[in-house]
Amino acid sequence: MKAKGLLTVVLVGVIASVCGFYCCPTLPVYTAAKHGVLGFVRSYGKYLPSEKITLNAVCPNVIRTNISTPAFYEKMEAEGLLTPIEGVVEAFESLLGDNTESGECLEIGPNYAKGQGIVKPKFVEFVDKESERSFEVLEPRGRSMQLPG
Repeated sequence: MKAKGLLTVVLVGVIASVCGFYCCPTLPVYTAAKHGVLGFVRSYGKYLPSEKITLNAVCPNVIRTNISTPAFYEKMEAEGLLTPIEGVVEAFESLLGDNTESGECLEIGPNYAKGQGIVKPKFVEFVDKESERSFEVLEPRGRSMQLPG
């Protein structure tokens, strides 16, 4: 996009969940959906900067919302397991302004306010050089699929 001759950068942040990092056996659909969000952000987020767009995800642990019961949140709070909403806000704020990071997934957990802060988890590495090379070859193939027309 161009505005009065100036290049505009579009910043996109999505809310995900730590269920995109970890397995929750009793929430398979929710967990699969969040894995999908993180896969989308990690892959498309690495492509979009060439279009002057950044795409990142903020992944809180349990925060108080309307998705569960007050009793559940009371139990989580009693055990010190609720993630402070301030950490979620700070994570989104860190993605604004001159930040050019894209394809990142930021984890915010219950220990955010105790010095842990915002965490960028490490993801699985390629098992061997051939697997890594296959993705190097695959990337240009996928890039052509992103072109208009």
